[in-house]
Amino acid sequence: MNITTLMSGIVARLSREQSRELTRLGVSLPGARLLCLLLECEILRCSTLAGVLGIDAPTLSHVLRALATRDLITRGRARDDNRSVEVRLTPEGRVVASQCRDIERITERDLLEGLDVADVARLASILGRLDHNLSSPRERSIDIAREAARVLENAEG
Repeated sequence: MNITTLMSGIVARLSREQSRELTRLGVSLPGARLLCLLLECEILRCSTLAGVLGIDAPTLSHVLRALATRDLITRGRARDDNRSVEVRLTPEGRVVASQCRDIERITERDLLEGLDVADVARLASILGRLDHNLSSPRERSIDIAREAARVLENAEG
């Protein structure tokens, strides 16, 4: 079996498993991932969310609308750039996001069962490299520029 077939099967099973649990919460898989990101970051712009989640703008809009309808998120214009929209969790969204994060952690624990810490570190490193290999040259240059800016910011601060 080749690597891409194996990875596709794993991703499909992970998605099915998580979706089954998330359905009980009334949240889609992309919605749950978005909520978990907001739980970590507090506030994110739509452009960042689309990039991190790997979804296009129309799909993101649909996910955001579904979450806003349930009063799990709020959306508003960024103060420093009226063209950008920022997304935040509501108090109820924070509760549901925590439940989504618990489902994510349980799924990850089951996935990594039997692997030691070194195996997990190697797997994370390899997956990161594979993700990088699939990114476009433009995305890679943006990543390099962001990393350089972060390093400069840390050196100055």
